[in-house]
Amino acid sequence: VLSGRDAERLAAVQQAAAACGVPCAIVTADLARSTGAAELLAELARQGLTIDVLVNNAGATTYGRFQDLPPADEVGLTTLNAVSPLALARGLLPGMLDRGFGRVLNMASVAGLMPIPFSATYAATKSFLVNLSESLYWELRDSPVVVSALLPGVTDSPFWDLPALAQKVAPRRARFATPRQVAEAGLELLLGDEPMRIVG
Repeated sequence: VLSGRDAERLAAVQQAAAACGVPCAIVTADLARSTGAAELLAELARQGLTIDVLVNNAGATTYGRFQDLPPADEVGLTTLNAVSPLALARGLLPGMLDRGFGRVLNMASVAGLMPIPFSATYAATKSFLVNLSESLYWELRDSPVVVSALLPGVTDSPFWDLPALAQKVAPRRARFATPRQVAEAGLELLLGDEPMRIVG
């Protein structure tokens, strides 16, 4: 199942997956909205789609002085990066336990291990994901479900296209980790049994 708010991009990924012999369903949802995760869970149930592996990969950032950033943007960022992953894990975990298998991979960041001035909310949400993932890993240690957090360092992705950041990182961008490196580390986490891993 692919989910996101951009139906056209999802359809393109669905097509690419089908070309590789991997059929997948699409469920559009905006996880930055307070009702986004609940709507996604409801649609999965309506379509009878069973989820045994959840990858919470949606995320964004803001940049600027905390007191100058629009409050609605910071709340939406917190919902997208922290509240929705929690809600999706909570909604899908009971079924995983009942079926005897499950994996939850939360895309965190090394930013969750340190303060990040001018991206305070982003760092806080990633710290939340790291701690949630590690706590659930140990809480579920004797169960068939593994919850892990992947902590990429700086990675060459559209994340850095934010106008306030693009110029600052341009001279160093060629040295960033590639999305492939991050994806491969994520697959290894899903196939293994670790609470967290830093990559890049």
